[in-house]
Amino acid sequence: EIVTRMSLPLPMSVAPFLRSPLPSCSILLDRHTHKNAGSTMRSIYRDNDLQVLWGYNPASMAEASLSLLHPLLEARRGGNCTLRTPLRLVMEHHYSRTADWDAVVARYGPHTPLQRVAGGCGCRVVLFTRVREPLDYYVSFYRWTVWWRQRENATTHGRGLFEWAPRNLQSAILLSPMSSGWAE
Repeated sequence: EIVTRMSLPLPMSVAPFLRSPLPSCSILLDRHTHKNAGSTMRSIYRDNDLQVLWGYNPASMAEASLSLLHPLLEARRGGNCTLRTPLRLVMEHHYSRTADWDAVVARYGPHTPLQRVAGGCGCRVVLFTRVREPLDYYVSFYRWTVWWRQRENATTHGRGLFEWAPRNLQSAILLSPMSSGWAE
């Protein structure tokens, strides 16, 4: 929870905006499409001492889930689940060429080996999808890749935001990752 610097006396080891120390273990899986503050959020994660794994490829996410099991299993074998170094990781999963959210959930979801082992060690694994307010999303997408195409070919791409705007763009991309091609 966020508090002001004056509201609580805090130990020096805790950042001034936290009420309690960071957990020794947390794994966040952040799914998002393009034009959803990916670079900005990556900077925020890094500024907060989180390790960041970034990728489009679902295979790299599968490999990562296996590599995360090893230190957790090792800590568990020690009897007290104490990790040698804190494990605070954000896995930023940018949309990919395939509709692979099912594969990600199969590796990180509630009934996976990673969740069972991590939970046994008090380590939270959280999956979330980052979306943007629809109008902001359309405007950002338009400024990013549409306006200059309209200048080159108004017949294909329309003559302005409202002439171009496809229906449910962000939802379509989340459900079918490569479906933005027709919008670009």
